Amino acid sequence: MKNYTAFLFEDLKIFLLGKKEDEICLYPQLIENGVILDLNYVYYLMKEKLESIAFEGNVIFLINSSKFLNFEIDVSNIKKDETESYIHYELQKLLPESVENYYFTYEYDETLVKVRLVEKSFLDSYKELAKLLKLNLVGIFDVEDAISENNYINYSLNRAKIIEKDFRKDIFSKEISKKLEEYDLNAEDIANIYNGNFNGEDSAVVEKLERLLESFKFERVAWLKRFLKDKDYIYFGDLPIENLFGINLRKLSINDLKLKNNFIEKKSSKSKYSILAVVVLIAFNVILFCILNNRENTARLEFSNTLKQMAEEKSIKDSKKKESYKYSNSDVEYNKKFEKLVQKLENFNHDEIFFEEYRFYDDKVNIKGIANSTNILKRAMGQSKNAKLLSSSIKDGYLYFEIEVVLRD
Repeated sequence: MKNYTAFLFEDLKIFLLGKKEDEICLYPQLIENGVILDLNYVYYLMKEKLESIAFEGNVIFLINSSKFLNFEIDVSNIKKDETESYIHYELQKLLPESVENYYFTYEYDETLVKVRLVEKSFLDSYKELAKLLKLNLVGIFDVEDAISENNYINYSLNRAKIIEKDFRKDIFSKEISKKLEEYDLNAEDIANIYNGNFNGEDSAVVEKLERLLESFKFERVAWLKRFLKDKDYIYFGDLPIENLFGINLRKLSINDLKLKNNFIEKKSSKSKYSILAVVVLIAFNVILFCILNNRENTARLEFSNTLKQMAEEKSIKDSKKKESYKYSNSDVEYNKKFEKLVQKLENFNHDEIFFEEYRFYDDKVNIKGIANSTNILKRAMGQSKNAKLLSSSIKDGYLYFEIEVVLRD
């Protein structure tokens, strides 16, 4: 068994997969296509359930939504340590707004990297939900990044999806969900009506909803039968699924999960060991200090004063020498390089790109500007071998950018 519990978020239900398998019934329009529309209400329903089962342990969130985007980026000519900055640069060309508005994650590959990304506002609501519930959230995943090695059917009120090795098909519609919202029915009520087991007070309403869901069921099952190609499928979703002739169905369990593309950054063990090493070093220095502190005060004071005097004299000499050298060599050299860079850029295709601001400090220059296209920006950056893109965004059809040029050779 995995060392975590998975919370699978559908629009009408949240499923708990793990040692304690359970489900939390929602109402229509609390979550829509994975977007949490009413955070407080979802929090209340989850809190009520988790308290009743005395829940504890690590948690991951699996979200079923078309809000996750997927891009493939060629990195065959890029060094491994430059991959992330290159992906950032390429994503900016593909997205309609600033890449800073998105979280992205990927698994490294030497040739073609598959990048998964989603808007920050979308994911932040799930992080806030975990924080409110005091859950130890160790991962957030697009559900399709967790179920990649089998055939799957997702069957829900708002969505139907078929996932096979070389085939994927899905439909999404919130019309039925909107119609059910006015009747104050939760997911369990809707499932019972769907199965013809609901005994409501208003028989006319129940009859009307039964007809609505029966028509819906007929269309969904016909759609599934049209596209299913295999015989064995794993099922998940917030509605009961029909027995499909010739199809073997098995309910999704935590052992089916093969996780990749985590949107929660994991702290590496290397950093933990580094912290431990620092703590040990500090402790060692404290002990050493205590030992030295027990020596005779007179000898220590003499030695300390001598060292201090020597250090001060050396520091004054070194500073004067360094300042003189820096001014006579580095500053002059960098000033010349800065002047040449400005001259080169200002003479470069001035009709299609405008360099608005130059900021020169130490051995770097930060440049802000506006361009007609990413191609012209690439060409401009090619004027210096040490140029890299810091940020970019599109506004009113123009590309606003900031680049950094290192003046060192």
